[in-house]
Amino acid sequence: MSSPKTWAVLPAAQRDREAAGPVLALTVTGREAEVERLRAEGTPVTMPAPTA
Repeated sequence: MSSPKTWAVLPAAQRDREAAGPVLALTVTGREAEVERLRAEGTPVTMPAPTA
């Protein structure tokens, strides 16, 4: 498995952090709508989506 430092889907400032549990990063089109859909289903979104 590759190092988390190489996972480009995570913001650069967070690639060197150690997680206290699993990290799930998704790449989707229509990001804002997907975040709202997940929140409506009760999914905690704990990290803001990058803007670029």
